[in-house]
Amino acid sequence: MSILMPERKFNVDDYMNLPNDERYELIEGDLLVVPRPVPRHQKIVFNIIFELGLYIKQNHTGEFYQEVDVIMGNNVVAPDIVFISQDRTNIIGERNVLGAPDLVIEVLSPSTRVNDKKKKSALYCRYGVKEYWLVDPEASLVEIFYLNDMGWRWGGVFDSEDVLVSDLLPGFELPVTKIFEV
Repeated sequence: MSILMPERKFNVDDYMNLPNDERYELIEGDLLVVPRPVPRHQKIVFNIIFELGLYIKQNHTGEFYQEVDVIMGNNVVAPDIVFISQDRTNIIGERNVLGAPDLVIEVLSPSTRVNDKKKKSALYCRYGVKEYWLVDPEASLVEIFYLNDMGWRWGGVFDSEDVLVSDLLPGFELPVTKIFEV
């Protein structure tokens, strides 16, 4: 992940006028070039989307999207997966999500790991994302954080012996082994 023009601060209007030849994110005025995901990364995202999609279709709890632009203040990020609960679907615009999703899922990669764990985590917390999953393909682990009045509350680390559950999705159960099947 590299910063374009570090001496200049960008805003959402600048972002919206960028060409579509690269993947970008805008965090605190810094315009970042985000590398395209590798096949294993995409397979992990697919596995989560498949299981999440089954749950959402059966329970009509909201909507989820993959790599959609999410605008929070003067920041634009494109998490791997976002979920917006049924009562908040009004934040879904024609081209992007205008506000904090309820759930954000990031699959870590070597080039995005630090930003996902630090800058983006702080951003999601500040704007009110209720639940944040960090999926680590190298370690085959999922770490979950829940928002409370003090910031992030650590929800635990789930490995291949565990079944992942979510405070936002009652009854949702996902064996971690299914996430990392490639």
